[in-house]
Amino acid sequence: MFGLFDLTIPPVRGDGYGIAVNDGGPLGSTESIDFFVRREMNDSLVIRLQEQDFLNSVVNTLELDSLLIPTGVDQIELQLQRADLETGALIASYRFWDDGTAMSPSFTTMSATADFFTNSGWARGGLLCG
Repeated sequence: MFGLFDLTIPPVRGDGYGIAVNDGGPLGSTESIDFFVRREMNDSLVIRLQEQDFLNSVVNTLELDSLLIPTGVDQIELQLQRADLETGALIASYRFWDDGTAMSPSFTTMSATADFFTNSGWARGGLLCG
């Protein structure tokens, strides 16, 4: 799953935007993996990979990195990809765009992975905002 976003700095502390994969169905979700750009409470701009366990009301930050924006870019592409069919690991990566052109053919990959496909064999993608 991927999302291409206009690269903006969220104006309010705690706000952000990005993508999510969850196991939501008619009865709701039990878990979600979120990958997003966020303005922290200390005003720093970060890229965050986190997992949410809705059954136990737990949010676990897997990786939190400062987001260093190259000069002149206007978009960011966020990607969550299943590593392989043998494991439930999701890999999070991102790259910058300028005027409709990717600044690099390769993505910057987060060092942490998220274990998702443990309770179900399928996923539902979504966008995060706010």
